[in-house]
Amino acid sequence: MIQLRLYTILFFLAFAEPVFSCDCPPISKLNADYTKQYDLIFRGRVKSVGECGKESIAVFIIDKLFKGQVPMEFNVAFDCKSSCMMNFSVGQDWIIYSKMVRVDKAHVTVCSRSRQNVKRMEEDMVYLTSGESFDDEDHYLTRNLGIQNYLNPQSKNFTEPMNQLPDGKTSLILVLVSVVGLISINFLVARWRK
Repeated sequence: MIQLRLYTILFFLAFAEPVFSCDCPPISKLNADYTKQYDLIFRGRVKSVGECGKESIAVFIIDKLFKGQVPMEFNVAFDCKSSCMMNFSVGQDWIIYSKMVRVDKAHVTVCSRSRQNVKRMEEDMVYLTSGESFDDEDHYLTRNLGIQNYLNPQSKNFTEPMNQLPDGKTSLILVLVSVVGLISINFLVARWRK
């Protein structure tokens, strides 16, 4: 009987999928150093949420753009499957802190300070850990970062900042690194064939 239990435990250990919880740093008072970590900071409402695939896309209508250069309607990618998933619903009011993935899409993680405007303070993890309410944070961002203008998605400037070619010196360095890399690979392959 003990042997059967041991085999059962070993079976489950061998075929069980590992489960990891999110290990996020503690949330403290909002400051300038924190806002420098992100490319895009805004307050907005969720217009739509795509189906959950590898990642999902939430389309936001931005009410206040604190940092970044994006149009009023913008796509934000998020994890919707792992233990670190985020959950967005149409109509929700959020403050989002995200990094740009492409010129037309940002990515937000559960470990960012992004937060939903909730009615009950006991449901707001940022408030419970930092003591700052949603409105306090909105006021801080407005006062310290200001309200930025939206980009017009049809304008030339919408894609220009993200698609700049490297200057002459950087191009030369990239070519030299590529040549050295190709010579190294060729040398390693020649030695391996001997």
